[in-house]
Amino acid sequence: MFYLVLLLHTFVKRRISHEKKYRAYRFFYSSYLINSWSLTKPIYSLIY
Repeated sequence: MFYLVLLLHTFVKRRISHEKKYRAYRFFYSSYLINSWSLTKPIYSLIY
């Protein structure tokens, strides 16, 4: 019984850390996209 609880706990903990990593990655990716768009916007305005 104790082993099962420990297994569940480690699984949940790993899941949470994975979730945090995914969120951080998504946040960095979206901010990178926004920054690259704000960098390319003046070029677009120069072209058009």
